[in-house]
Amino acid sequence: ATVGGPSVSQSFTATGTNTTGPLTVTVTPQPGAPTTGAPTVSAPATVTSGAAFNVTVSAPAGTAPGTYTYEVKAEGSGASDTSTLTVTVQGAASGPSNLVISQVYGGGNVAGAAYQSDFVELFNPTAAPVNLAGLSVQYASATGTGNFAKAADLTGTLQPGQYYLVRLATGTAGNAPLPAPDASGTTNMSGTAGKVILANTTAALACNGGSTPCTPAQQAQIIDLVGYGSANFYEGSAPAPAPSAADSIFRKLNGCQDTNQNGDDFVTGAAAPRNSAASFNVCN
Repeated sequence: ATVGGPSVSQSFTATGTNTTGPLTVTVTPQPGAPTTGAPTVSAPATVTSGAAFNVTVSAPAGTAPGTYTYEVKAEGSGASDTSTLTVTVQGAASGPSNLVISQVYGGGNVAGAAYQSDFVELFNPTAAPVNLAGLSVQYASATGTGNFAKAADLTGTLQPGQYYLVRLATGTAGNAPLPAPDASGTTNMSGTAGKVILANTTAALACNGGSTPCTPAQQAQIIDLVGYGSANFYEGSAPAPAPSAADSIFRKLNGCQDTNQNGDDFVTGAAAPRNSAASFNVCN
């Protein structure tokens, strides 16, 4: 069962013998179950011997996650039949709570590049519009001593499932220009390794997560972080894979996957920038 989720049921069969009349059904919490915040359990008051019946468990808001054990008994005419029901209640499912970086491409403006510009793509996986005023995209090298530098300030409002394209360093080499960007800057990102953050400030963070660690206050200003290639600062246990002149790194599920594990959340693929005019992708 899941807190706030649908009810679940378990079927039992009363097998009392030499009985007359209905059997009385009781469901009793076993020792160790909390007295408050427990799931709601329901069962029929009586059942005919040999008949199947359901015990239904629901976990309304406020239910404490954990494992609960119940004795299920059907008895009557001096006979009884007993079984055990074990229920695991999981915490309420929660949707994404913030904007994410959904694609990074640093291979622009070189011979054989897919595009003439570097770019960072953002995405709103939440269920509500997000005002971008006061936010910025920032970049730092993979392992160097330089701190994060602001790449672009953001403007507008991003709707649920909407993308946002930030065009960065641009030249004439490469196969194609980007679609119309939603914001622009001139930062020249590495095509194979680097660190990109979405920050809730327009001031550059005076840290890089490596040689100059980010303080708790600075980390609180980082809405999303993607370290890729050989980066020494990233979410989770490993950086995202390295992109190339042809490939960018994509957040899985078209931007909806965010487990705070860069190594698991991103894959490489042919660069495909999406701006705010692209088809929406509302996350379930």
